[in-house]
Amino acid sequence: VIGGQFAHLGGQVPAGLARLNADGSADVSFNLNLGFGVDGIVYAAAVQGGTNIVIGGEFQNVGVARRTRIARLKSDGTVDNSFNSGTGADDSVFNISAQPDGSMYVGGLFNSFNGTHRLGITRLYADGTVDTTFLDTAYNQFAGLHRKYYDRQWSDPVNPDPNPDPRPYVYASQVLPDGNVVIGGGFKQVGGGQADASIRFDSD
Repeated sequence: VIGGQFAHLGGQVPAGLARLNADGSADVSFNLNLGFGVDGIVYAAAVQGGTNIVIGGEFQNVGVARRTRIARLKSDGTVDNSFNSGTGADDSVFNISAQPDGSMYVGGLFNSFNGTHRLGITRLYADGTVDTTFLDTAYNQFAGLHRKYYDRQWSDPVNPDPNPDPRPYVYASQVLPDGNVVIGGGFKQVGGGQADASIRFDSD
């Protein structure tokens, strides 16, 4: 499965996402079921449960289905309607670590996910809803990456900070055998503690 920013592949109409056969040719049946394809860039694609495909990026629609920056497809290329994250991420999704039970860790440049405060990373249940037991603000007031980066460059466009820090983001993640999660990206602090070479999230 490949994603990106392309208009067509091998003469097929769908844009942004395709599945290839073992010889590198386009899987026509999968691509046809995508309809109009994806209307934006696909940055991440993960196979889940051996058949389903979860995609994330900078898009608003997959085929005729409204899916904001994240969607799950069935093995035939049709949108899986049992997974719906509502308004989705409010900015780009860069990484998806899909788990066998249907849940997933999602990383990116977002501030919130389906209206829930999440800075750069979140965990979703199998149906696409936010798992509020992970990074819940009752335990972690920052709910992800550190809040200090939200300075006047972003909060006050009239009087922006002349030397702003870049907005933090999560670009990669990996679930370890013990269930904890290692993340990487553009950040210097996670939650209330400084990041270092050994930083990782506990599974809670």
